Amino acid sequence: TNTTTILTGKPASPGHRNGALSVAEFNTPLKTVALSNETLAVTDGLNKCIRKLDLINDRTSDLKCLDKYDFIAVIFGISMRPGTSDLYFSFVGGLGMLNSAENDPDPVFLTPKRTILYGLRDGALNQAIFDKYPETLLFLDANTIFVTGRGMMVIQVVSLLTEQVSSICTLQNENATRTSIPNDHCCLTLKGIGYLLGHILKLGSLLSIQHPQQQQPE
Repeated sequence: TNTTTILTGKPASPGHRNGALSVAEFNTPLKTVALSNETLAVTDGLNKCIRKLDLINDRTSDLKCLDKYDFIAVIFGISMRPGTSDLYFSFVGGLGMLNSAENDPDPVFLTPKRTILYGLRDGALNQAIFDKYPETLLFLDANTIFVTGRGMMVIQVVSLLTEQVSSICTLQNENATRTSIPNDHCCLTLKGIGYLLGHILKLGSLLSIQHPQQQQPE
């Protein structure tokens, strides 16, 4: 039978502690991405940090903590740009980037640095606004990011080439005005080659959205 092992952290005991995996503490770890075969990056949501897990050397460290930025409330999603060491991350209302190969890298914020602003605004990336719960980032290719918003049930597409943001799916529902985290879930899944399906699970129903610029393979 399959077994589940706690890799690191202490369930129901939030904190912020580095060191051996067995003693490390987190406060709402949300998403992970592989930096290499031996290293993971984790968004430590309420600590407002991106943590680094070295599985070979059994160590946890802070890749970067962003708690000094008053416009960051929670860090959600994380993804690495293909062919680079650049980590893109989402926080309440916005997106940022840092170079995972650097020591104590300085973040680059792609969206406005305003005091905790969230909602839905497409257009120029440097003026765009993202959801309150931008949970998942997914690179379709090296220049295109899909971002899911769980609060307003939206998928926004970010073009790094044109620095433009557009929405390909918006489900208006009662959850759009909630102030607490709803029970709905958004996720993105790559399927096949050359096309993307965005799956939104809402109250037991599954909606498939094919990116309009992509075609299914024959």
